[in-house]
Amino acid sequence: MALRHLWIAALGLLIGIASPASGQDEDNSVEGLYRKAAELAIAGQYAESVATYEKLFDLAGEFLCEDFGPQAGGIVFDYGTALLQMQDWQKARDAFERCVKFKEDECKKAKVQNENTREVLALFQWGFCEAQLGNDAHAIELYDQYLEKAKSDPVELAKIRNAFKLRRGASLVKVGRVDEGVAEVRELFEKRAEWQVSPQFLVQGLLELGMGWVEQARKAPTPAAADQIEAQAQLFLDQNASMIDVSPVDKYRFGFIDRLKKLG
Repeated sequence: MALRHLWIAALGLLIGIASPASGQDEDNSVEGLYRKAAELAIAGQYAESVATYEKLFDLAGEFLCEDFGPQAGGIVFDYGTALLQMQDWQKARDAFERCVKFKEDECKKAKVQNENTREVLALFQWGFCEAQLGNDAHAIELYDQYLEKAKSDPVELAKIRNAFKLRRGASLVKVGRVDEGVAEVRELFEKRAEWQVSPQFLVQGLLELGMGWVEQARKAPTPAAADQIEAQAQLFLDQNASMIDVSPVDKYRFGFIDRLKKLG
């Protein structure tokens, strides 16, 4: 649902920069291609949406920002969001990085002075892509940059707070900052009612922590260190697992505690 809201926002941005399409012929203007790409994404046709965005970029070339101003960075953001749906982490990462730097790198000659309203959120998505590519330390840096910029707008921050806690917590665990990472994810459990955290999201939190625990246990220099990680995992589950209803199949899929025990 959140992604659908992003695509609807994309169409809202389009209204701000677009001129009306003429006739019934296919509109291959920048505005027409953006409209088509956003509609394809809403329909779940992500590969077609990505191809349309790339056609748009080929058409606009270096004049995208010059003609439409920094807010055209939102087009780059929406392109990255479509790539996320295809799990093309490398290209999505490049798109979000471009969005973050769009005003500074590409808009020096812009005729129109406006704002790239997706620049801050792009930091968060860029961080997620880095994490998916195994670059968790860089992901944490980007998450922290996002938080520093977004904290002045608590309403906007609250919209992705749960995802932020989950993603940052998982990356912290994976770089060995286990206590900090667990604390981030624990908040999702402690404030599940206040923050309206879904059971599925809590399961995902357990899974992310579990994978991080396993990774850290494998890297443990001694059996005693691995045992300490297992004990921390056991304690967290004892305190929080009862908050979610997990089927026998999911218990098997998310059986990271058993994997931790085997590592010992």
